[in-house]
Amino acid sequence: MVELGILALSRALELGAFARDWDLHGVGITRTPRRIDLGGGDWLELVGEADYGRYDVGLALLHAPQPGATPIAMAAAGMLAVTNTFESKTASALAAISPNLVAGEPTVEGLARALCVAADRAGEPRDGAVRWSRSWDESFDDALLDRVTALLT
Repeated sequence: MVELGILALSRALELGAFARDWDLHGVGITRTPRRIDLGGGDWLELVGEADYGRYDVGLALLHAPQPGATPIAMAAAGMLAVTNTFESKTASALAAISPNLVAGEPTVEGLARALCVAADRAGEPRDGAVRWSRSWDESFDDALLDRVTALLT
């Protein structure tokens, strides 16, 4: 998915996303700072830190039906988190979790368009509203545990 993300980011730049003076960082990818050439004179700086509160837009892809912890953490930090759709992980299902989740089809063009949308929305006021369980007690309440126990006995 990293390669797809880099290609989509390059395509988004070709389409005019991030035309303002943006710094592009790949966070949490490496311990040694490096750069990836995105074409057209644009570079992605790879850095080890992942302080989501410092960034306006994030890209986190996951080839799985669950939304993933990283996009949800980004959205909760107030970032616009671009992620991919997958089976039941639709754009509307992700938007129901948070308006900060921006979904694109898992193609270069689909994700590039989602990145363009997020770049355009970056100046809008937003908060970290996320409708997603944040505790084990909420995720595994007594009613759920009773149902699991009944299935196992």
